[in-house]
Amino acid sequence: MAEKNTIGLYKLNTDHEELRETNSNVEVIGRIIDLYTQKKRKKDEGFSLTSMELSELITLDEGVSVTAYRHERGNPNAWQSFLNKAFDDVPTLYNRNHDFIVFVHDSDGDLFCFTGGSANHAITEFIDVTFPIELMKRITDPEKIKQAKSRSVTGDLYARDHYYRGYSAVSATESFGQVWKRIYLPQLGKMCGTTQIWLQCLALKRGLGLKSSVHS
Repeated sequence: MAEKNTIGLYKLNTDHEELRETNSNVEVIGRIIDLYTQKKRKKDEGFSLTSMELSELITLDEGVSVTAYRHERGNPNAWQSFLNKAFDDVPTLYNRNHDFIVFVHDSDGDLFCFTGGSANHAITEFIDVTFPIELMKRITDPEKIKQAKSRSVTGDLYARDHYYRGYSAVSATESFGQVWKRIYLPQLGKMCGTTQIWLQCLALKRGLGLKSSVHS
């Protein structure tokens, strides 16, 4: 059975003040990795990211480049003390977690990435929060919304589901004080060959990003 993973795809703002002295996406990536490494070494002096080489089986379009890094974290297992007291010859138990970050950039100068584990902290402040909204407007008609989910920023109402009899659009009045979490667009579903496609937006501290399903 194929494994299904959900990833958040982000576009990065290369005009961020921390990146202004860079002249290329390669330098931007290097700067982001350096800043993240410096931050992590305040708590872990030995912290480092290991670069990963792209498989020869992967073919990229002309002008597209991929740069990836990974890190392995380990900590003692919480059951170690209990098992040592109850049983003989218990080996050292160690929990291992893996973080990764993959950058994708093209000849147009756009820089995208997706992350796993805690590596999302490396790019949080550089996320282009307008990307998912602009992408949605380019590939579908924002005036033809059938379903939506929103969350209130203030007030007694926390969240609500919206179901429209016909096509609808999100008005300025509805948008005020609302974080739109999911919008179902029938025409986008048809374009992708599926019966239902959701554009999911991650909000607040995590910024905004499109979520995609990847099968392996």
